[in-house]
Amino acid sequence: MKYPNLALIMVGLAMSLGFFVTYAAPAPNAKVVLESPRLRVEIDPAGNGRIASFFDKKKGVEHLEPAVVREEVLSPLLPVTVISNHGGLEDWFWKQYVVPRTAYHWSDQGENASGSWVTVAGKINGIEVERRVTLLKSLPALQIDVALRSDPPVEASYWLHIVVAEDQYLDKETGKGTVAGAFSGDASPRQGRGMRALSSSGPQKLSIGFEDAALAPEGNWFARISRDGSAALALVVKAPFKEQGGFFYVWQNTQTRTGSLEAVWPPMKIGATQPAPPPRSGQTDKAGIVRLRYFLVLTDQTDPNQLHQRLNTFPAQVP
Repeated sequence: MKYPNLALIMVGLAMSLGFFVTYAAPAPNAKVVLESPRLRVEIDPAGNGRIASFFDKKKGVEHLEPAVVREEVLSPLLPVTVISNHGGLEDWFWKQYVVPRTAYHWSDQGENASGSWVTVAGKINGIEVERRVTLLKSLPALQIDVALRSDPPVEASYWLHIVVAEDQYLDKETGKGTVAGAFSGDASPRQGRGMRALSSSGPQKLSIGFEDAALAPEGNWFARISRDGSAALALVVKAPFKEQGGFFYVWQNTQTRTGSLEAVWPPMKIGATQPAPPPRSGQTDKAGIVRLRYFLVLTDQTDPNQLHQRLNTFPAQVP
């Protein structure tokens, strides 16, 4: 027996009982918004799955540079390659500099004890990337959990790339910007052209001007301080980061006056199955899936020593 008017009957019943609930999953490429009393965060699955906005509602400040898609032709014999200007927050893999624009898709969304979350998934150069973004209730911060899969197995270094809002973090006239972190004088073995490590250790500020800097972290955090010194946007990774070979990186464009906040994880075997139980974060589990966790934190503290006290044990503060 068919009931052609069943849907209308159910709607009428819901209205007669005094409530009406609707739910519709967003379109695969629709932007998703997470909101807390302090922050409004926008995720764009179509734009490499990037976090496109990290907006401080209290101060009315946007902390991420917006992405602008452009087309580049690498060779007259090849089709047009569409890439972005790498605005916002997105993930790549180290040494894979030219990445075609990748459409992620919305996977799931919900809320738990930590806060509201959304999951997006996509593929970068054959590696499947799933990223769950949780807007924390207790702190003005994002918790980001990443799962990496590959078939066949590959070895790659996960690379987190954040472009900060130019008008907040860089002086438009001079191009100078300030970063802070817990640094050691031990240079990263993967330093490249224009990169350097600090000669002194301990939490400190560094004005990078037009230079690039490779900063070997002694702690697990790295931050850019706004031009007016009122706030800092910090990237916090889980220890042990340096001990495994990871490093932080800052880049600045001399023409557009944009700057970055980046982390490069050590090479990981993705997709290689392991007989042992799942190890610590950042290593391959028995199913060949690599799991990582990091945080994007907004803080009004800008003194390096205060930042260090606040951020060096940050993951332990999250429920």
